[in-house]
Amino acid sequence: GFGHGLEADSFFDFNVTLSQPGSVTFEYQINCTHAGSCKLQFSDAPNAAIVLKTYNKKLSVQVKLDKGLHNLRWNFNKEEAMASSPDDEMMTRNDRAMLYSIVITGTVGGGAPACVPCADGAIAAAGVSVCTNCTVGQSSVAPHTQCFMCPEGQYNSDAGSSCKACGHVTRSLPVRCYCDDMNC
Repeated sequence: GFGHGLEADSFFDFNVTLSQPGSVTFEYQINCTHAGSCKLQFSDAPNAAIVLKTYNKKLSVQVKLDKGLHNLRWNFNKEEAMASSPDDEMMTRNDRAMLYSIVITGTVGGGAPACVPCADGAIAAAGVSVCTNCTVGQSSVAPHTQCFMCPEGQYNSDAGSSCKACGHVTRSLPVRCYCDDMNC
């Protein structure tokens, strides 16, 4: 996905092949400060998309699927909303869509063979299956349970990624979000 703050577009793609007709059932919740400025869209390409606009309430949706390959996508779209105050602007930064569970029927021998660990720059608490990005200036390494500040001489300007080395005759700033030229 891309964007943050007042405007954002994030998505989750999942490809699955069904050996027989089945379904996908998912639980979701949309938290949005300004009703109408956020939506969660589910699509099974090339079929029409379903736009979900119920806010601040956990709901379950079931969609029937035919036998064959399915390209499933959940897309959260947040359009820019006019903030009427600084407090209102801070609240819109917490707008989000959450997928709590996804169950697919119609597979034979399907399912994940094992949990997939978070990538460097993201963490998950024990027993939690969702990775959360570390903030700018931080990263993580296996077992990906806590974020750490990038070491001296390294930086990270993108949340959710690895620390990178500063170039020759540069140093990382205290917040480790970028490097400067050491006043050369």
